[in-house]
Amino acid sequence: NIPVEASVTGNYFESPEVNDCLSVLKVLDNPIRDIEFAAVMRSPLFGFSDSDLLEIRDFVDDSSKPFYCCACEYAGGGVSAELADKITRLLNTLKDWTTAASSDNLAHLVWNIILHNDFLSFATALPGGLQRRADLLKLYERAIQFDGFLSAQGNPSLARFVDFIERLRESDTDWSQAETEAPQGS
Repeated sequence: NIPVEASVTGNYFESPEVNDCLSVLKVLDNPIRDIEFAAVMRSPLFGFSDSDLLEIRDFVDDSSKPFYCCACEYAGGGVSAELADKITRLLNTLKDWTTAASSDNLAHLVWNIILHNDFLSFATALPGGLQRRADLLKLYERAIQFDGFLSAQGNPSLARFVDFIERLRESDTDWSQAETEAPQGS
């Protein structure tokens, strides 16, 4: 029980919570991203199970159809009314966030995602919760910086932020994990 603090570089983008938020942003930019859309559904933000995803995929005969389209079809008349309602809530939330992305600033959108279904509290309650919380707040701070930087040059946009993050990942550039508050001694 000795408090320890270490400065770690990298692995920021590998944090599950950060990955979940980035997947949401990518889906808002383009919902026809199968991997990211499934990741959003399975994330603690929305809580779909693997069985739910399989049921949605099996509902549509065309296996080449994007998963987003399969989910939309299932919401319109799937076997399970409960699953169809859950998909409808997801789609409505994504629609609201897409609308917000075009009218609000990016930081406000990221903050709404982080707060959705008490995601920030959920992440904080997990093992290593202070680090997880700090990483999510760092994403929010980066969105604020991005808004400020691009608003001076033109309109900041979700697509530009997603492109920026993808370029960082492709070039194996990673942000260091956020620093948490120093552990308090007794």
